[in-house]
Amino acid sequence: MKRKNQEKERKMFSLRSRMYIWWLNCKIDRIARDIHSTFVDESYLLRHDPLRNPEKMAEKERLLDLRRELVLYKRRQEFKVEREVRKQRLKVQSAPLLLILLHHLPSDASLTFLSLLDCC
Repeated sequence: MKRKNQEKERKMFSLRSRMYIWWLNCKIDRIARDIHSTFVDESYLLRHDPLRNPEKMAEKERLLDLRRELVLYKRRQEFKVEREVRKQRLKVQSAPLLLILLHHLPSDASLTFLSLLDCC
């Protein structure tokens, strides 16, 4: 089913849009690896080092802050992917409607309408 959806999106989305989505997904994967590595580092600290040491406590807090920032950053990137996919699907769904509108407009008005669409 996933492959069928990918094939459908490949036909619907432009090359630039697909590259942007791919790039964002790669960023999300990198961020997820960073989040996991901070979790592993924190686990190591808790297991092997006494947290009575102020330097170790500061390191633990730094790791927690870093993980929190990475989680927020990952969510923002996921939102960008969702927004791009939604935008492309809306373009595909609105394309037949646009053709119907252009068919019923006078020729000079349709040219003006198309120029307005190009600038947006």
